[in-house]
Amino acid sequence: MTSTNNWDEPLPELMRDKWEHWKDSLQGLHHLSIPRSYATFSWKDMSQREVYVYCDASEKAIAVVAFLKAADLEGNNHISILLNRHYHSEVKHQGRHFTAGALRYAGFWIVGEKRLISPLLHKCVICRKLRGKQEQQLMSDLPADRLSPIPPFSSVGIDTFGPWSIVTRKTRGGQANSKRWALLFTCLSTRAIHIKVIEELSYSLTLFVDSLPYAEVFRKFAQTDEPILVWAVVNGRPIVPVSSEILSPAMLLIQKAGCYPAPIGTFDTMDLYKAQWKRVQYLADIFWHRWNKKYLQTLQTRRKWTDSSPNVKQGDIVLIKDKNVSKNEWPTGIIVNPLPGHDERVRNAEVRVARNGSTYTRPISEMVLLVRV
Repeated sequence: MTSTNNWDEPLPELMRDKWEHWKDSLQGLHHLSIPRSYATFSWKDMSQREVYVYCDASEKAIAVVAFLKAADLEGNNHISILLNRHYHSEVKHQGRHFTAGALRYAGFWIVGEKRLISPLLHKCVICRKLRGKQEQQLMSDLPADRLSPIPPFSSVGIDTFGPWSIVTRKTRGGQANSKRWALLFTCLSTRAIHIKVIEELSYSLTLFVDSLPYAEVFRKFAQTDEPILVWAVVNGRPIVPVSSEILSPAMLLIQKAGCYPAPIGTFDTMDLYKAQWKRVQYLADIFWHRWNKKYLQTLQTRRKWTDSSPNVKQGDIVLIKDKNVSKNEWPTGIIVNPLPGHDERVRNAEVRVARNGSTYTRPISEMVLLVRV
């Protein structure tokens, strides 16, 4: 549409009708909505929202431009965040220095770019897959069985090791070999051990061990055992740094710290009834006194997992550690059931693997958090 009218002259009738029609149509702007917005933030999180409008006119045209400036609670500008994300993707997620270098090379100088890039890398899912650390939680307190002066093997832990091959019988062609395993019982309070040699490591054995309290399993196996030299070696080890006084599990089990010759003299049955129970009780008291004074305090030291971390929650997306493949091939899973401890901190969780839908119980130290709900 062309016109030779000056800007302050009345409009011709045809142009005036079109102008009035366009002006009346502006009343319907409040019904206009844009279902999608190129924004990755929530308006609730914006502490600063400003609209800037610029306009200019010439003899032939009128131009108007409007833009929105939004900043989050930390003062980060949304456009700066988008630029950082774009160039971080351009450099293939190679870190903060590469991202900042790509921004400078493209001609952008963002004030406080380090403060913007660091949270971006922390939240980037691909960066977490490549360089994310496995989850940690504050180390749990020791169970009461580890801290109570109770009789040996009242509370035990059980493990197995092996196998190794032994010769079971001689044959004409040589010899027949069989495999043997060992069932290891460890006293939780005195750190003494007991070893039982077993002929098979079967599912039935696992069911038997899991069907009874571990202390009861120990009593059933220990009834038929013969002494093994390994017991004496391991049970004779000091459980505290060696000083003028040695503290070992053997002091409580056999009532002596080493091998001593028999005392000189003649003894009868009356001596046994008269004094031995006092001697045994006295030596036991010595052990528990040293145990309480020197050993117990060494259990309080936490050499790792010293900081409390947020718990993983149901619905969190994690990367599951698999020692048989490289980190790039670790499977992805979703937390379906966090398992909090007595202190309400989650150290284990049931996770469903996205690849096959199977559910496993894994410690959080074998997970890398990708997306938090």
